[in-house]
Amino acid sequence: MTTAIRQAEPSTALLIPIGALIVAMLSFTSGASVAKQLFPIVGPQGTTALRLSIGALILIAVLRPWRVRLTATSWRSIVFYGLAMGGMNLLFYMSIQRLPLGIAIALEFTGPLTVAILSSRRKIDLLWVALAAGGLSLLLPVAGSIANVDPVGALLAKTLLRREGCTVQTAADGHEALDAMAAARFDLVFMDMRMPHLDGPGAARALRARGDRTPIIALTANAFAEDRERCYMAGMDDYLAKPFEARQLHDVLLRWMPQLVENASPAA
Repeated sequence: MTTAIRQAEPSTALLIPIGALIVAMLSFTSGASVAKQLFPIVGPQGTTALRLSIGALILIAVLRPWRVRLTATSWRSIVFYGLAMGGMNLLFYMSIQRLPLGIAIALEFTGPLTVAILSSRRKIDLLWVALAAGGLSLLLPVAGSIANVDPVGALLAKTLLRREGCTVQTAADGHEALDAMAAARFDLVFMDMRMPHLDGPGAARALRARGDRTPIIALTANAFAEDRERCYMAGMDDYLAKPFEARQLHDVLLRWMPQLVENASPAA
C-alpha cells in the first residue's frame, strides 16, 4: 500500500491561522460586550464567576476529566492556572466597568504587542506591528484628550432630536459647549461624559458655577450607580445610557420638555 502525503499550500497554511485569529477576536470582543450588560445585575465579580463556571462545565462535558488520574503535581498546575484565569478575567471585567470596551482591549493588547516587537526578526513582522500600533493610536486617548466624541453617535443623536422637532446645535468639546451656552439660550443640553479637553462633568460644574440652570442630560456609556452619582454631583439633572433607542430619547424629552412643539427653542 502506498500513502501519498501532500503538504498544505503556503497560502492555505497562512490563511488558516489568520482566520482563526479573527474568529477568536470576534468571539472575545462580542462576549465581553454581552458580559458587560450583566454588570448592573451581578457586577464584574459575578460576571467573572458566571463566565468561569460556564466554561468549566463545558470543558468537563467535552473532556470528561474523571477518566484521567491526576497527580499532586497536576492538581497544583490546575489550581494555579485556575487562579490565573480567574484573576485575569476579573481584572479585565473591572477595567471595562470603568473604561470603554475598545480602550480596555487596546490596553490589554499592548502586552502582546510589546512581546511581538521585542521578538521580531523579520522586516514583515515590523509592518504588522506598525499596523497594530496604528490601530492602538486610534483607540487609546492621546494628545491630552480623554476620549473623542463618536461622530457617528453624535450624528445619530442629532437626527433623532430633529425628528422630535428640536432645533439642534452641537459642540465638539466642553469649552465649545460653554461658549455656545454663553452666547445663546437653550431649553435642554445633552452632554457627553467623555469629551476632549473638558469632560461633561467639568463643563456642567462650570455652567452651574456661573448660574446657568439649563437642564443637563448626561450621555454616558455606563449605567452604574457611581456613574449616575458622578453626574448628579457635577450638577447634571438626568442621564441617558448609550447606546440608547429613539423611544428612550423621546421619554427624556417628554420629561424635561413636556410642551415640545415643532418650533421649539434649540436643544444642544
